[in-house]
Parts: sequence; C-alpha cells; structure tokens
Amino acid sequence: MTDEATAAAIARALGEELRRVREARGWSRAQFVKGLPSQIGDRTLLSYVWDGDTLVYGWGELHLDEATPHIGARWTDGGQPRDVRHLKSRGAGEGRTVPVPPDLTRLLWEHIERYGFGADDLLFRGTRGGPLPMITYTRAWRAARRIALTEEAQATPLAARPYDLRHAAVSTWLSGGADPALVAEWAGHSLAVLMEVYAACLYGQDVIAKRRIQEALGH
Repeated sequence: MTDEATAAAIARALGEELRRVREARGWSRAQFVKGLPSQIGDRTLLSYVWDGDTLVYGWGELHLDEATPHIGARWTDGGQPRDVRHLKSRGAGEGRTVPVPPDLTRLLWEHIERYGFGADDLLFRGTRGGPLPMITYTRAWRAARRIALTEEAQATPLAARPYDLRHAAVSTWLSGGADPALVAEWAGHSLAVLMEVYAACLYGQDVIAKRRIQEALGH
C-alpha cells in the first residue's frame, strides 16, 4: 500500500523532473491526500490567513459534482476520450465534499498562483489545454516511479497506478482513527463496502475509541 512518504516522493519527481507535465505535481498529491478520482471538482474552499508576515494555510474543502472518467473515444457519446458522469454511488446532481488538509491547501494555492486556471476553468490541464491526457500522466507516473522508488520497490505493485493513491488515502484516514462512516462519505463508498474492502485498516480502532472515551470522561 502506498504511504505518505512514497506519495510525496512521486509527487516531487513529477513536479521537478517532468516539465512537460508540470501541472501534475499537485494533481498526484491530491489523489493521495483526498482519495480523489482522476478529476477534481470545480468548486473549492481553500482556507488561508495572514499571521503577521506569515501566510498560514488551514483546512479547506473540495466539492465534487461530477466525474469524467477516461473510457476511450470509441465508447463515449460525443467521441471524446472522457465522458461526463455523475459520481459513483451518487445520483445525478448529487455531489460529495472531501476535506483538504493544510499541506494540500498550500500546494494547491501555489499551483494556482503559478499556473492559474485554463480557459475552460480546469485546475489541472494538459500543456495544450483541456483535461490532462491519460497517456501523459500515465507515462509521467511510470517515469516518476522509477525516480522515486528503489529497484526492489519498482518490481512490486507498490504505487503501480495513480489510482492506487486513492486506496492509500482511505487506508490512511482509517488508520489515523477517523470515523468509518465519515471516511465512507468522503470517499464516496457505502459503509458496507468500506468495511469489507478496508477491514484490515480497522484493526486497533477499539484502542483509539477507548482512549477517546476516556478523554471525554476526563481521565
């Protein structure tokens, strides 16, 4: 399972070594921290405040309204490689909100300040505009993986696909003691699916729960 250090190493490799996909650094980081699909919604609330002369980034939110999965031009109604769909396990027009921790808030603001938005209001986009092509970030991912991982790690399934960062994000949330029902809401899963797929990450949660109850009782 991809962890925080591996995700950060791959993000640095994408951002610093591969100029042709310069927009991908924040994108890859977002996949890990937020557990997002390959697209990010167009409504965000990213918090920051000035503390004297220092810019302090706080928690924010990303509001996901729809998905545009890459399924190939042959299989879409409009002949484009991506098709606009409602979110998985959601009805049409029904979105979900995921939290943005301070480090991602900072990274996204830095990305916006450096690259801005595209003509179509995309935050992450290809060098010629439009959505970041799947083949571009797939090639970049493979190259960054070779840079960031040891030869032994490269021979394993570790971080084999960008999508693996989503699974890593959900596992990290659960291992950090977040309430499973809330994690399911953030990730767009049903609670039943979450408990089945990520059961191993729930090991030891009773210890965390007991400690929180003890703190609530003032002990």
